[in-house]
Amino acid sequence: MSQSWTEEEAKDYLAGKISSKAEREGMPLSELERNMLYFSEGDWAIPEKKAMREEFNRNYDLNEFREKISELVRQIQANVEDHGELEKKAWDDAVRRLSGRGHYLLSMMHSIHWSEEDAAASAQRDWDQQRDQDLKRNRVRGWFIAIVAVVVGLAIVAFLVL
Repeated sequence: MSQSWTEEEAKDYLAGKISSKAEREGMPLSELERNMLYFSEGDWAIPEKKAMREEFNRNYDLNEFREKISELVRQIQANVEDHGELEKKAWDDAVRRLSGRGHYLLSMMHSIHWSEEDAAASAQRDWDQQRDQDLKRNRVRGWFIAIVAVVVGLAIVAFLVL
């Protein structure tokens, strides 16, 4: 079962993880850098976002920023599995929620070989696990129904014989 992220929650989760990792690595993100993690394709036309982008371009090297974020994401992805299946699933679900929607953060993640095929493979694994659980549940139900039928049948036979 997938986490039900809104796009904003997914961005908050991913940006929070990246910001925390940057802080722990001794290279905290500036407010402008954190804001850029929230940037989306449709934001180019919004005056405030356009001004933010122009300020970023004046004060930062885009390639250095992408490299910095990519390295942080690489480290997070390498460690996310060490923090348990729920943490990995939360990360994957947040990424999947933003997939295909023109989010700048995701484009940086794609640049480090995170592909939609990876997200699709993760979704397929989730579906397979859910299907396996459903099959087990149905097997148990089948056995329960069979046992109840036998007990009812024996009760009817016993009633008729007595």
